[in-house]
Amino acid sequence: MTARAELKHFDRDDLRYLMECRDCGLFQRVLPAREGEVVACRVCHAVLRRTQSNVATLVCALAAAVLFAFAFDSPLMTLRAGGRVSSGTIYSGPDALARFGAASVGCLVLATLIVAPALKIGVVLCALLGERSSAPPRWLPWLYGWLERLGPWAMVDVFMLGAFVAYTRLRAIASTEIEPALFALAGVMLTMVAVDATIDRQAIWDSFDQHGLDTLPSRLEGELIGCVVCGRVSRTSDGTRCPRCRHRLRRRKPNSVSRSWALVVASALLYIPANTLAVMKVTRFGQGVPHTILGGVVELFKDHLWPLAVIVLLASAVVPIVKLVALSLMLVSTRRRARSHLLFLTRLFRVVSVVGRWSMIDIFALSTLVALVRLGFLATVFPGEGAAAFAGVVMLTMLATDGFDPRLMWDAARASSPTPRHVPMAVHSSRPTS
Repeated sequence: MTARAELKHFDRDDLRYLMECRDCGLFQRVLPAREGEVVACRVCHAVLRRTQSNVATLVCALAAAVLFAFAFDSPLMTLRAGGRVSSGTIYSGPDALARFGAASVGCLVLATLIVAPALKIGVVLCALLGERSSAPPRWLPWLYGWLERLGPWAMVDVFMLGAFVAYTRLRAIASTEIEPALFALAGVMLTMVAVDATIDRQAIWDSFDQHGLDTLPSRLEGELIGCVVCGRVSRTSDGTRCPRCRHRLRRRKPNSVSRSWALVVASALLYIPANTLAVMKVTRFGQGVPHTILGGVVELFKDHLWPLAVIVLLASAVVPIVKLVALSLMLVSTRRRARSHLLFLTRLFRVVSVVGRWSMIDIFALSTLVALVRLGFLATVFPGEGAAAFAGVVMLTMLATDGFDPRLMWDAARASSPTPRHVPMAVHSSRPTS
């Protein structure tokens, strides 16, 4: 007898296989899946689970940790011009930005290039090693619950593209050599991409359940609430803690609409100075030339670096506008209780959640240039006033996306329609679903 058939005999109050879709809010039963199988939401087609082996994930995470540690002990790039030599490490960018009056931008670079990636690698290793332990510590589920929150802010991959943009500009100034730390960071990027592609998060949660790490008693009455951290569905009241991961349970994100509107408006206001003020100032032989974001794109076009210019234009100019417009559409749809285009808006939310972080390309390129171009009278790069404004746009739009709860759009649309009397089955597929 198949697992699908067996599930029909489960009690309707059995919550073991119940899962709430984080995008549309539909509760559905997720059947045990075979390795390589993808489980998707029946309504909005969100991926609920990819069943995979975590052996390869552990190998990649260990490799990422070794490479990341190696990147701290050698320079990223070295610049040679007029008998002067300048080199920078992974710390040099944040330090130079702070010394030149852009401490807020330096802190953001430090957090996204060093702190968040290190924490993400550490959390993944703790979870994967704890999964294989005979007696994992009680605090491990709580720690593992931070993985998804750390993920978007770990930006080694975005930094690599920003460093490549900086490298193309550095070649016009002086002889530039790529050092071992940059190759190590490239390895960190590839291994972390492999970790994200191969990790089976639900398998880790299941292993914690098998080890009996639930320390909080499950309630047998109250409303159904799905934990946005670990996915466990509980009968409880809003504001209590999840029995599995001990993070706070919320039926919906508190003040989601008002908070997202505030962040969207603040981002839109900052977008103007971010694009009109100079993000950096380049002095050559005592003459300073300011550069805006669009000015940098024009320079790449003039240097015939068309693919790179298009990428920077999309990431730095187009993506922030798309995010602001997309979030505004979602918020208006929620307010109007619109029932049309829900699937499109939900897919749009997934897209902006992924691409928004790539707007940091210009900030990372600036960080690299400020750290390396310290050649005195020959050439020096300083951060401009627009850098802090643009960094604010990136950070606020990411916070607005994270604070918006797409389930509210579906709640508003369902308000005038009857609630289904049964819990549907999630869709199983052997290939990823969009």
